[in-house]
Amino acid sequence: MKCALCKSGETRHGMTTITFEREGFTLVVKEVPAEICMNCGEDYVDETITHEIMALAERIKRKWHPYRCPQVCSRFCNLLRAL
Repeated sequence: MKCALCKSGETRHGMTTITFEREGFTLVVKEVPAEICMNCGEDYVDETITHEIMALAERIKRKWHPYRCPQVCSRFCNLLRAL
């Protein structure tokens, strides 16, 4: 597909990193399937995958947010590694 940003590049399947930030909470998900522009590097993540990542971030935030539990830091990091 043509890149919507630069208008000249073609996209190819690849992997990208998604950073989700909300209310002091940050979730970084690596190796997310995406279409990536070979010209400018803009990435396009499928709508279904985007919704899954947003839902996952909300579940993690509600359950493991560090401000709720001082011991959560190591559990939170282990949970993210398991993804």
